[in-house]
Amino acid sequence: MRSRGSTAERSDLAGVAAVVAVWLLTTFLWLTAGLTGPDGVGYFAYLTSTWFDGDLLFFDEWGQAGLIRRSQNDIQILFKDVTATNHLSNHWTAGTSIAWYPAFLAADALTRATGQPTHDGFAPIYVAAVTFMSALAGLFVMLAGLRVARKLFGDRIAMAATIAIWFGS
Repeated sequence: MRSRGSTAERSDLAGVAAVVAVWLLTTFLWLTAGLTGPDGVGYFAYLTSTWFDGDLLFFDEWGQAGLIRRSQNDIQILFKDVTATNHLSNHWTAGTSIAWYPAFLAADALTRATGQPTHDGFAPIYVAAVTFMSALAGLFVMLAGLRVARKLFGDRIAMAATIAIWFGS
């Protein structure tokens, strides 16, 4: 006859299940897709520029996000400057975009499969996909932290702390 696992294994599964349940509930209730400028746009611009344009010239991405204002006599670039080589400087790192790429590509495939226009990657489905990917990364880190905290503080304290960190973030 097979045993159902040790008490520690069941406790570990209960903690993981509780954290995942809270994450799912709050993610679907409270997560709103959006790009906060300039930071969100700075990270997101790598996706749209490399996938749709095949370059790292960010002028059109900044323009779509409303970070370039044009008047009859002037062009004002908000938050960043033009470099000596006439490129738009972007001091946000590409690492976040690399982590977002799978979700971004899935959103692009879904958009194309349904025959909807891509809007150069700024359509809500693209932004929602990368926002959800960030939440998923948060879940991964919480579960890793839960595993470490269980060894140091016990099951209940680790689970409560993990859930509190999620609510705090």
